[in-house]
Amino acid sequence: MGEGCGSLLKTHAPDALTALLDGAWAQRLAHMAQPQCLEEDRRFAVYVVCDALEFGPGGDDAARARAASLIPVLLESCAPETPAARRQAACYGLGVAATALQAHFAPYAAAAVRALVQLMAARPDASATAACLPVEGFGGDDDSDYEDVSDDEDGNAVQEALVADNAASALARVLVVSCPDAGAWSLWVQYMPLLADCTEADAALTCLCEGIRTGSLPAPLNLVVACLGRCAVALKAGAHGTTARGTSPTEFDGARHRLARAWAAVQQAPGSCMASGELSEDALQALVECTL
Repeated sequence: MGEGCGSLLKTHAPDALTALLDGAWAQRLAHMAQPQCLEEDRRFAVYVVCDALEFGPGGDDAARARAASLIPVLLESCAPETPAARRQAACYGLGVAATALQAHFAPYAAAAVRALVQLMAARPDASATAACLPVEGFGGDDDSDYEDVSDDEDGNAVQEALVADNAASALARVLVVSCPDAGAWSLWVQYMPLLADCTEADAALTCLCEGIRTGSLPAPLNLVVACLGRCAVALKAGAHGTTARGTSPTEFDGARHRLARAWAAVQQAPGSCMASGELSEDALQALVECTL
């Protein structure tokens, strides 16, 4: 049923959104999201709300304004005590909502930033999510070299890492659209790179490199330089989160070229020599290799 709702919202925007908000569906969704309902129902409600916000408006400004009324469902599901699967979906939803709703997201931007930063801060130690990285001897163009960690004893840590990565990716989208908070951008830069969610990590790396290249990333230069070093080291180590799928030569090269362009732009900035001097030897070498 959820897939059916999503398909209608994608193919019949904004009419499907209008029908959802004007009919009994809106009341049922609101009810399903309440604490007294089963977790499965609450998760279903969040999934539908995500699709409604991402696809429902279809570029129609009036529909954007109406869709914004669904955002509180996502904010409530970002609470730390919420089960991880619903938290992850809610984080994703806030990010796509910011992009889709544009100015109509502004009244919720501050609350979204607070919620997402809190979830990013709960990121597990990298050693607990090592299973997210490629297994030894990775290569080829498919996902067969990545371990399935869904049933591992470390699965909870991996799930929490996915929540944190989705929160970080969503935070960037919110900040780009509605809330150019330099402090929040600095926290985001210090979080990078994403290592658990390969798809969101690629989007985040693109956002980072474009922000550096265009001079639109309002974060201190020393934090930006250190961030690029971490991303380059992760890429060199084969961390698939920095490349979308590190086993693909095309995607690996794409990430490497983005980092190279960002590194070149940083080196033109005043004070870059001092900031670069604080990089570890491994980080500097990894950045240099990106430019070769």
